[in-house]
Amino acid sequence: MTPLNIRISLPITILYLVLGAVFLSIAIFGDRPIYFFAGPIFLILGCLVRFIPTVQISRHELKVKTPIGITTGTYPVRFPGDLALVDGKLWHVPTNSKLVSLKFGFDKNDLAKLQAQLTGTAGAPPTQGGQQGWQSSVGQPQQPVAEHQGFYQQVSYPTHGAYQGQGTYPQQASYQQPPAPHGYSPYQPSPQQAPQSGWQASGTGLGSEHSPQNDYRYMPPQGQ
Repeated sequence: MTPLNIRISLPITILYLVLGAVFLSIAIFGDRPIYFFAGPIFLILGCLVRFIPTVQISRHELKVKTPIGITTGTYPVRFPGDLALVDGKLWHVPTNSKLVSLKFGFDKNDLAKLQAQLTGTAGAPPTQGGQQGWQSSVGQPQQPVAEHQGFYQQVSYPTHGAYQGQGTYPQQASYQQPPAPHGYSPYQPSPQQAPQSGWQASGTGLGSEHSPQNDYRYMPPQGQ
């Protein structure tokens, strides 16, 4: 994840500082010794909560800290899906643990950055509607890409099954048989294939099932 710090809001910080100054004034001018302790505590607390984040997110972990900087919990974070923001409460999904309540008193800009990371719109380019978001390509079938054009066209297809990888298969162009000349029949011998005179095998002899024998008969010369 992108490193992010979630801090107490600026109005709360100012409130702590104002309360600390008021308590010190009452302690000094009102002769109230008890406020000598409350005044400095609020002043120090107002400075700490502004510079020490309550939630510190790094690339691989999340830390929850107290206002004085003590870490109360460390949780591994691999990707934004490990965190969930439900009803203003931040949850760690793998351990099903509630980390902290962010409903009140936290910086709105920090919360907006966190929400953008969890919803996957942080740094996303604007879509056609003008809103940010990524166009998911999960589940889209891969289309074959033609690499060469010509009589043989080499096309890359994604393979599936036992071998996972990318294979190339040649795709041959469709072949059309040329038209036969007029008056030609494939069942009639052409003049070049006319039977010659002499002994010719008729192919009608009897024989075994696997090795039939041919009969021979005498073919007289043509024109006689």
